[in-house]
Amino acid sequence: AVLFVLPDKVAFNLLNECNGNIILDIGCGDGLLEQYFTDRKIIGLDISLAALYKAKKKAPWSNYIQANLRSLPIKDGCIDTVAMIAVLGGVSQCEEAIAFSEAKRVLKDGGYLVILVSQKCLPYSLLSPDRLFGGWRWRHFDVQFLQRMLMENGFNITKTIFAGGILSLSMSLLNFFWSIFWRFFSRRIMGKVFVPPLPYRFLNKIEGLEFYPFRGKLQAFARFFYLVAQK
Repeated sequence: AVLFVLPDKVAFNLLNECNGNIILDIGCGDGLLEQYFTDRKIIGLDISLAALYKAKKKAPWSNYIQANLRSLPIKDGCIDTVAMIAVLGGVSQCEEAIAFSEAKRVLKDGGYLVILVSQKCLPYSLLSPDRLFGGWRWRHFDVQFLQRMLMENGFNITKTIFAGGILSLSMSLLNFFWSIFWRFFSRRIMGKVFVPPLPYRFLNKIEGLEFYPFRGKLQAFARFFYLVAQK
């Protein structure tokens, strides 16, 4: 399911603020971060070979590893920054601690962990594509829960940012139905799947009209939150 259009713009900024040259992108998918960070050494890690194949085609200058976040095939203390962008929603309950422990192990002292997850218990989160059409598989999180778990695993929380509201949800739904329509239409007309891209720059400008970052009581109405934690 399509979870969002491009909330990763905030993630890019947060990762840019982190010191160091080596980034481990856990759950790299089709290589969005790898395409963006051309000036750093970035390692894309994913359990899906198909996703890694797409990522390598888009960003062949990066390195890729097929592995599970429960057991990272990486030496201790050799990574400057670990990114988990829209990854934890797909892990089983109680496995967050394993993921954080592995991230801490591979990070250098003073290294950073940057996380993006969907926020829990929002009325309109019930309308997000992953929940409407994904069988409720995607997990949403409580910010205090993840902050506490990170601290229990030896991290210090340095930044928490809330972002994405009604406009962001509207863009996600538009993106989802656009993709479904064109997949259905193109397969029957052309015999192959063709999905013309949406005008993402324009849509991102629309999303930018929201109250970002969400502060104070408005935080309860944010779809996502970002956590930056330091080892």
